[in-house]
Amino acid sequence: LHENGAKIIVGPAFGATVNAAKEYADANNIILISYSSTSSLLSIEGDNLFRLVPDDTNQGKIVAERMISDGIKVIVPIWRGGLYGNELYKSTKSYFEKLGGEVEEGINYKPYTGKFATSLHRINFLMWNQALEKLNAIVSDAVKKYGANSVGVYAISFDEITPILIQSTLYEDLGKVRWYGSDKIAQNHQITKNVDSALFAIKTNFSNPLYSIDSESKKSHDLKEVLEKQLHEVSSITYPALAYDSYWVAALSLDKNSTLNQGNDNLTKSFKDIVVETAESFDGISGKIKLNIAGDRIGGNYDFWIVAKDNDTQSYEWEKEHILE
Repeated sequence: LHENGAKIIVGPAFGATVNAAKEYADANNIILISYSSTSSLLSIEGDNLFRLVPDDTNQGKIVAERMISDGIKVIVPIWRGGLYGNELYKSTKSYFEKLGGEVEEGINYKPYTGKFATSLHRINFLMWNQALEKLNAIVSDAVKKYGANSVGVYAISFDEITPILIQSTLYEDLGKVRWYGSDKIAQNHQITKNVDSALFAIKTNFSNPLYSIDSESKKSHDLKEVLEKQLHEVSSITYPALAYDSYWVAALSLDKNSTLNQGNDNLTKSFKDIVVETAESFDGISGKIKLNIAGDRIGGNYDFWIVAKDNDTQSYEWEKEHILE
């Protein structure tokens, strides 16, 4: 992309790939706009990364507050190692403990790779037995000490969450407590397409936060209509809307840059200023954008999503959770 003259790139989407690309981008005056990378370790003032979502310190706070509000006194985490999982775990743990909760040792797993890493082949279920046996034992001890209503499992995962849920059905105590998840789990269609994982998610009221946009606006409605025609199945338009807005911020920034700086090749500092000005003046599908000094979106709300059964179609789907005040 650099060899083809790219000055600004929409993406990468995830923290690990952003981290792999940003050193080259910084060194070669390339702007990156990520629409779903959230790791707090990538919140760096003065670099070339902009993100149209808040970093994970926000998600950690929201999840911790929700757990406390639900009466959870102790959580047993199972989280994916790596840039995203480790930082989100640290953020949630810190806020939960500040609010008076306790965090057990839990399971920090290294993601499996290869052909069966996220498949629903039986061999993949067996991979999780050792980790889930340990998780079940920790949960069992916590339940005996605090009671099932005061204990929660906190999962930070990617697509491997489906075999984790399927295999968790074999462990009695894992099904006795509430489960909480993360934004990379919300809307995962593998969970809803598998009966065992869907039923376990329903049984444990598996609640997963997702950055919220105004889904009732005309712009949001129009985008959802287009996506439904092409994909036939759309639950949340959060990430499509953020990607759409990222593209327009990039395109408008380039247009403004070429108008203001014709003939000048060394544009990085002024171009970054243009990107900020463009983002903060752009009224996109995801709403008004305000960036902090690290180039990350400030504030915003989160919705919690759960799995439910559609009584008409008898299928399972994600729906926004309605929380009674």
